[in-house]
Amino acid sequence: MKRNKFPLATVVIILSLLCFSKANFAQDTLVKKGNGIIICKVIEIGLTEIKYKDWNNLNGPDIVISKSDLINIKFQNGAKMIIAPDDLSLELDPRVVERINNIKFAFFAPLFNHLCFGYETVLKPRTNIEAKIGIVGVGYHPGYSDVEKIFGGYLQTALKFYLGEDFYTRGLKRTHQLKGKYFKCELSLVTYNDEHKSYTYSGYTPSTYVIKKTTVYSGALNIIYGRQYILGDRFSFEYYIGAGIGVRDNNNSSQNDLFDYTNCYAYDYFSRSFPLTLTGGVTLGYIFK
Repeated sequence: MKRNKFPLATVVIILSLLCFSKANFAQDTLVKKGNGIIICKVIEIGLTEIKYKDWNNLNGPDIVISKSDLINIKFQNGAKMIIAPDDLSLELDPRVVERINNIKFAFFAPLFNHLCFGYETVLKPRTNIEAKIGIVGVGYHPGYSDVEKIFGGYLQTALKFYLGEDFYTRGLKRTHQLKGKYFKCELSLVTYNDEHKSYTYSGYTPSTYVIKKTTVYSGALNIIYGRQYILGDRFSFEYYIGAGIGVRDNNNSSQNDLFDYTNCYAYDYFSRSFPLTLTGGVTLGYIFK
């Protein structure tokens, strides 16, 4: 009896087709941000992570990848899962994290006869440095009607220490380095000229006046607590309050001619006998790289 021999070429073709079929229909593909891909076997899809096995080592350990690093998953049966961004996630885009500079404006300063602009930048993790400049004499003056002119300025510098970090409950992702609660130690130097009317009296009625000029010098060291929020990845909103000690002097020796110089614009000063200072405010800022 004559035997039928199975051609070797046919065997090779069949095996090749089987391998090709396995490669194309048994693989899962993870498409990463940045157009990278991972050929694998997906084991588990969790809320924030995906477990998979390397296609070249299916008996090896499970590998974990964050869903936030992926665009979609292509399964072996042809199905496709789009990884949509989590709108509640506080994990930041790398482009946002790189924005570590903040230009600020003191929102209520013009209501108290001055303008204040600030700049904050990241010095190291959880430690920022901040500087402010103030222009005295611009805006509404809520003081005395006898004031003729006030002009001057102030400088402030501070180290800000953020209190830990704000966290996102799921996964404990760190948020922006300009965001959160903080303490800061702030040094302020203030000088301004005050021109006001000094009256002579006839009985209880002022008769004549002369213009008195006084130059005020002041300095303070304040410890401040505050909190800064990030709005839309581009803007900041901050509020703060603090207290400290200060000094103040002026070049007018006549105590009768002294106005109320407790307002040093950058802060309030009580008196020489009680040199407590108080400060507070609200700022709005723009964040950039």
